[in-house]
Amino acid sequence: MKSKILVVDDEESIREFLEIMLKKEGYEITLAEDGQKAKDLLTKKSFDLIISDLQMPHVTGIELLKHVKDSYPDVVFMMITAFGTTETAVEAMKMGAYDYLTKPFSVREFIARVKAIFRRAEAMQNETATAERAAHIIFGNVEIDRERRKVQLKGKRLDLT
Repeated sequence: MKSKILVVDDEESIREFLEIMLKKEGYEITLAEDGQKAKDLLTKKSFDLIISDLQMPHVTGIELLKHVKDSYPDVVFMMITAFGTTETAVEAMKMGAYDYLTKPFSVREFIARVKAIFRRAEAMQNETATAERAAHIIFGNVEIDRERRKVQLKGKRLDLT
């Protein structure tokens, strides 16, 4: 399944450029021209990653980031801006942005960062699945549930204390 990315930028040329680059890499892309349109889209569709400009009319990138982290905490957020300062980068990261990139940026660097986001998300999913498998072990007639601290033999609970 393709990873779904929402690109939010008030500059049409930036939106279209990012769409072309990301589609070329195999991602499913949705575009929004400002933070309010992005908020509206979030009620109708789920996304794996949001890439948002910082300075936009109506709802800024920081306001959108706050909304996303409050309402959709599992969605990864990348901030891009032409007006980057260390202070805004730190503020965005403290609020939950995964990455912060200053325009103009290298296409190779941008794509590498997006790919890194999805590699990390996949690794975290694999770790969770491994932990879940390790928490519940079945060996022949013995079933061990480490989370609930229960052991069963042939379907009957064993008291180990």
